[in-house]
Amino acid sequence: MLIKNIIALLLVVMVAGTCVAQKVTRKGMPPIDVSKDKTGRGKKKASLYHIGQFNGKWQETYRTDNNNNLLDFTDTVYLHFPDTGRVTTRNGNTSNMKGEAAIADPDILLAAADVYTIISLSDSIAVLDNQEGMVHTMKRTSQFHFENYGKAAVRQEEFIDPVPVTLTDVLGKWMVYRKTAKPGAINPPVNIITYLKVTDSTGENTARGEVTFYQTDKSMMQACTIKVTNAGLDITAGDYNWQLFVYKVNKKELVFGDAGVLLYYAKSY
Repeated sequence: MLIKNIIALLLVVMVAGTCVAQKVTRKGMPPIDVSKDKTGRGKKKASLYHIGQFNGKWQETYRTDNNNNLLDFTDTVYLHFPDTGRVTTRNGNTSNMKGEAAIADPDILLAAADVYTIISLSDSIAVLDNQEGMVHTMKRTSQFHFENYGKAAVRQEEFIDPVPVTLTDVLGKWMVYRKTAKPGAINPPVNIITYLKVTDSTGENTARGEVTFYQTDKSMMQACTIKVTNAGLDITAGDYNWQLFVYKVNKKELVFGDAGVLLYYAKSY
């Protein structure tokens, strides 16, 4: 009798366990397994970034490529957000560039003439991808390194008047390594050139080539035609057009743009 009671008790326990693992439903409906995770994990989270998180000063501490290889650099990136929506940028010993600052959803930082993808952001560290193959790790600081160097200003080369230029002068591949702009002159949206290739001559003053530029939150590369005037370049790529002056040109460097708005400093590569 004792053995029969024990067996009956075990059967009751097994049935109860099965009931706990299933939710009772109407007749003819399959049982629902309540043990599954219903937390909603895996859904895309909304962006947590807003431009106010960048208020203050940020200085580059190290730089890598997209494969996480460390890169040597001398043109340290400095970003100063004095208040929400405004920014002053600087690369190395170049002059400051002032403009608007904004977040373009979901993770794009617009800083004057520069565009970054935000990889990560905390109260003290920001990791920014410049969309050109370099990742900048920035540290929040109360004072930039160059502010401790004393008051002796580094004299910058000034460009005021355009210089004569020929097609032969600009043939080649040019990479923009820095930009300068008048305070408040650059406000998004604007098409900023990053690379210019002038490769195939089609006439005495015309050539085919390729221009790479970024537009707000994306980089674009298009075939283009280049026409050389007495002191400048007329670049056309589909619906996009740039009419630019040349202020300096030699085998290694090309300075072009508009001295009253935005200047590009490019090196041959």
